[in-house]
Amino acid sequence: MNNEETRDQITEELMESHKKLSESFIREGDIMVPVELTAIPRVQTQEEFIREYMDTKILPLFATKSGAYNVSGDEFGTIRSIAVKHLPEMYEDNQWEAMIKVVDILLEKHLSAIAKGPSVFEYEERLRDLLIYTFFKCRFVTEMNNRPMSGEIRTEMEICHG
Repeated sequence: MNNEETRDQITEELMESHKKLSESFIREGDIMVPVELTAIPRVQTQEEFIREYMDTKILPLFATKSGAYNVSGDEFGTIRSIAVKHLPEMYEDNQWEAMIKVVDILLEKHLSAIAKGPSVFEYEERLRDLLIYTFFKCRFVTEMNNRPMSGEIRTEMEICHG
């Protein structure tokens, strides 16, 4: 075999080897992944799960809940009216703290139910409600800390952890 034949044979072997190798990998984004690894179902990352869950479950529910609590253009009207009725002194001193207390009661209702375990009726729906009410509390704490009030402004940690 002369040099040219040897070179052609080596080139052919390399091409065949490259073809076999490239068939054993697939591209996922910028990465080449061995085919045998792609047979394992891809698991959604926690960040992907949270983004999808927020988009498909939480944001639509938040829109519904926000609409349900809206009274005459006051997006917290129902919560506010409960605070005025049942916590008038607290509301007069600090409306946001009183509304946080109302939301705490709503949260407690769901926490008590889910404490019984995942077989509880509407378990996942209750977990979603917990998230929504927690967002309400975060908003109230933010509003409270951004507005002047009598006495010292308390931090989110102080409000949430008593």
